[in-house]
Amino acid sequence: MNKYVITGINKLTGEREAVTKPHSEWKTRELRDKLAARQNCRSAYKCLKVEPATQEGDL
Repeated sequence: MNKYVITGINKLTGEREAVTKPHSEWKTRELRDKLAARQNCRSAYKCLKVEPATQEGDL
């Protein structure tokens, strides 16, 4: 079973970082939708994306 994480661009450093722990694909997409719905100017991350956890390594 593949695991996925949500990544986002950190507004302070400008680097893409993992925002969540690895989950199943449907759970990760559900979490991304919830996070994206509450994105605002005070959020630390922008441009949220679902990516395979293997790219991020161990969190």
